[in-house]
Amino acid sequence: MTSGGAAKGMTPRRGRKDVEEHSRLDVVAFIDPSVAPHPSAHDSARPRFGAFRAQWSLLKALASQTDSVALTLVSTPEGEKRLDESARHWLGAPVRTINYLQLPTLTIDSSRTIIHHVGQVFDQAPYAIRSALGRRIPVTSNHHSLGYSHLLQAASVLNRVEAQPKDAIIASSPHARQVLEWMIDAAAPEWPGSIPVIPLPVEGRPPTIPERVAARERFGLRPDDITILSLGRLSRSDKATLEPLLWSFAEICQGTGAAARLMIVGDDSSGYAAELSREAQLFGIAERVQILADVDDDVRTQSLWAADIFVGLFDSHQEAFGLTVGEAQMAGLPCLVSDYSGVGTLIRDGVTGIALPTTHLRSDRLEDMWRHLLTWEADHLHHAQLVRVDRRALSNGLRALVEHPEHRRRTATAAREHALTQFAPRSIAEQYVSLWRRGGERTPADRFPTGEPSARESRVGPFQSFASQVLDPSMYLVAWQPHQRFKVTDLIDNVISDLPGAGVIERCARVLASNGSYVQPHELAQAAGVSDDATLLAIAILSKYGYVEFIPRGSPGCGGGPIDRRLLT
Repeated sequence: MTSGGAAKGMTPRRGRKDVEEHSRLDVVAFIDPSVAPHPSAHDSARPRFGAFRAQWSLLKALASQTDSVALTLVSTPEGEKRLDESARHWLGAPVRTINYLQLPTLTIDSSRTIIHHVGQVFDQAPYAIRSALGRRIPVTSNHHSLGYSHLLQAASVLNRVEAQPKDAIIASSPHARQVLEWMIDAAAPEWPGSIPVIPLPVEGRPPTIPERVAARERFGLRPDDITILSLGRLSRSDKATLEPLLWSFAEICQGTGAAARLMIVGDDSSGYAAELSREAQLFGIAERVQILADVDDDVRTQSLWAADIFVGLFDSHQEAFGLTVGEAQMAGLPCLVSDYSGVGTLIRDGVTGIALPTTHLRSDRLEDMWRHLLTWEADHLHHAQLVRVDRRALSNGLRALVEHPEHRRRTATAAREHALTQFAPRSIAEQYVSLWRRGGERTPADRFPTGEPSARESRVGPFQSFASQVLDPSMYLVAWQPHQRFKVTDLIDNVISDLPGAGVIERCARVLASNGSYVQPHELAQAAGVSDDATLLAIAILSKYGYVEFIPRGSPGCGGGPIDRRLLT
């Protein structure tokens, strides 16, 4: 027998490392029953929330890797039956389903077992499972959002578990990892685990020619219509502010000979669809805009197949990934997306689409105003108003794609290739398996700058880095920028009436609209009779909707000056 090798016709002995790399992993995944699609024969029964769709796609991909993964799904006793039916119908591979009361009956090898949590981060469930099994088994978990104020406190759960170096919290983007690092450094700085970045898996494909024709006919689109699609939950607080899209689309309709159409599709639990319909009338584009609310998954897919361009103006720190951006690229659509919360990293800027610059109005001074907020809805809404998307870049990007079909086709092809490379479910599942086999030490990410005030206490601070730039409005002069079609009364009646602090915003808007020149924020506060911080928040919101222009102090011809208090009457 030859030294250092294997005799002809014989299988070489494998060392311990080889066994670890090639043996099957037992993955015990705790899953909220609401994540599981209903056991139905129709694809429209898939979960409607993007994060839940992504987690289910991951489970499907893991279940298909029978050579490397043995998957066990753990649920609550109440959800076990539905989970079992869904798993048998949807996964297409042998999967064991149990409830957590049956955990002691599991026969597992702790040397090749992973406990994985599908759901919100910092949940105690996976650690309870580890305790129930009585083994030193690594725990990993992923997340569906990081924008909830209670998560900083929830992170302290890591102080109460017997953490291990191979534990991991998997971030969906570098931006999400930064926030996770900040939360853990603040609440559990001794936690030894790692925070790797693995994107969410994305399913989808381009339509065939007959499928595209049928989809466009379904929505009443003509063959020459260039269709722009905004797809996602209709919510100012939790997804995107769409007034800038209406404004830019109105400019496109005026300035191009192309037959442009706009489709806005998504779940609508907040009544935003009705507001957008009224605003489309004000912009004079109602006949070119379709708003489809509370649709099933079939309509979502059909809208992607019918569209020519995808727009995602995400501005909520609740958005941790932007699954619809991946789905749009899978469908072969060029994408214009905001460079915020990691969404801009999902495309190749200038190749598969355009990352639109975003500005976060510096909010450290507004912290005291936020402490009275009692609900996460108000928290999200306030925060989203501090973020604005570069509307000129949006208009220019839309015009380039609408008016140049070859550029549009080239970008669409690149988008599809990029999505297949980066987000295909099987590839993402393989990254998870590789992580589980490898384990690893904690690796530091770019942390929130330690020199910033209240870095550990602020709920706002770490999210400011989500935007392309941070602007301190107190260092600028501001002036009113009137809309051609959208008057200040329209702004008040249709946009800000439901926002927190609407009265302050209205007073500042009326003063600025009447003044007609550049002023300093503190002088605006005096004239409006409100605090400086409340004025900064009002300026942030007015700039978001395009009514305020900033110019640095000292700019020629913009000295600023006192406002006549009589303008208030």
